[in-house]
Amino acid sequence: MLELIIISTLNGVLFGMLLFLMASGLTVIFSMLGVLNFAHASFYMLGAFFGFQISRWFGFWPALLIAPLLAGAIGASRQEQISETALSLDQAAAIARAWSLVHGFTMLLLDDRLSDILRRLPKGTDAETLLDAMLRATVGRPPGH
Repeated sequence: MLELIIISTLNGVLFGMLLFLMASGLTVIFSMLGVLNFAHASFYMLGAFFGFQISRWFGFWPALLIAPLLAGAIGASRQEQISETALSLDQAAAIARAWSLVHGFTMLLLDDRLSDILRRLPKGTDAETLLDAMLRATVGRPPGH
């Protein structure tokens, strides 16, 4: 009986973590770009399909290694096609702010993500203008304050 309770609890926690991962991905993309992106669920489903098929042919452990790599490779190739679109200053500031909150502003410089963001901005926009837009944005401020 104790074993059943432990397995059920772990199963519930795992399922909750998966739901959180997908929901937080959708929330971050929607808040940064203002576009509701359902590609997260599509690539999650694609990875699950690859995992199921590969596990039927080669077993569980090869599927556990190969399926995420396949889904990630397809997602990365798709991201390269999408990431060439131009950004407004507010969108670029939101992306840079999110990256700097998660990884620190220096990681934007070290990972060369800042130059990628600046390349997609209108001509004449420099890092100082982007930093000013990042700091100027209101996040979580109540209306009227």
